[in-house]
Amino acid sequence: MDKVFFALIRSAITGEKSDAIPHSPLSEDALAEWMTLAKKHDILHLLALALTENRLVPPDDTRFRRYVLKSALRCERLSHTYDNLCRALESAKIPFMPLKGSVLRKYYREPWMRSSCDIDVLVHKENADGAAAYLIEHCGYTYERTTAHDISLFTPEKIHVELHFRLVSEDMVNKSSDVLACVWDNALLKEGYSYLYEMPDAMFYFYHIAHMGQHMLQGGCGIRPFIDLFILDRIEGADTDGRRELLREADLLTFTEACQKLADVWFGEASMDCAAERMENYILRGGVYGTLKNLDTVRAARGETRLKSFLRIAFLPYDKLKTIYPTLDNHPLLFPFYQMKRWLRIFTKDKRKKVTRLTRIRNSVTNTEAATVAALFSDIGLYR
Repeated sequence: MDKVFFALIRSAITGEKSDAIPHSPLSEDALAEWMTLAKKHDILHLLALALTENRLVPPDDTRFRRYVLKSALRCERLSHTYDNLCRALESAKIPFMPLKGSVLRKYYREPWMRSSCDIDVLVHKENADGAAAYLIEHCGYTYERTTAHDISLFTPEKIHVELHFRLVSEDMVNKSSDVLACVWDNALLKEGYSYLYEMPDAMFYFYHIAHMGQHMLQGGCGIRPFIDLFILDRIEGADTDGRRELLREADLLTFTEACQKLADVWFGEASMDCAAERMENYILRGGVYGTLKNLDTVRAARGETRLKSFLRIAFLPYDKLKTIYPTLDNHPLLFPFYQMKRWLRIFTKDKRKKVTRLTRIRNSVTNTEAATVAALFSDIGLYR
């Protein structure tokens, strides 16, 4: 990818100018290409800000200012909802811990620069149902669904809130499950609160890396987590020794160093090498949440044949089926019943079309593509 694109993103997040940024307006072709990529990775507001600040678009082209204002407005709405959520959980006397964007936002040059589509908090499993019930009864939230890891809700303003009660799952990357299982053990009570806890710096950094790795195994994680990482690595007074110890314990040091290298290629001064280029290609084609093609390529790289892929679609394994039917988590003996229940859903016209589409995507994966991803994951030390 053109270094100018990433120089512009760095310019937005740091406020610093770069010699890599041209002094004359961009061509429409380059602008269209970069805007498409930025939108795919939910960083269009950062590109728009950089283009405006560096005077690379006409001053009378108001669409770029609209992208920035829209992101700022979204951040204000999320911040307002987050504050209300904190007050509600405090009133309900339910211990909770903010996750992801709600924490990362404070490290950015401006909070609105760290985009987010929802609000994530962690609660103890035994408090999850009570927390959801309180928010529904007292705050007007509406219930969407429950998975094996979280309860999904919407505020009256249609903002998505996820109450996580488990950070550990069967598909966690490398050995991160053991570390994340202890997330509450060293949590710090935030000053001025009675129930709001925060992860120490080392644990929060570790969770960010583990979350990146999990998304990589699921088809890609997008550019935004690398921006987060670039910023987290430059926090003054960070617990670098503690971070490294947790990463070593989970066998994630190689993956972390690969992510840091790519972040430094994009936003710093590092030079591209073969491993970083393979990682870049995988991430750029995956978008924010990865793609089914990327995910199936990962599975093929791990030896899943087309027949096994079809059988996995037809006979969903227990850990995946309980995500659809959370009751299975406490009643595993019902597995055959829920498997048959799911088959009845597949027999509908829409589900048949979905199965056909998934099979077609898997069959499109070539041996070369699978080998390339296998080499990538070997390079960056990523496994399940």
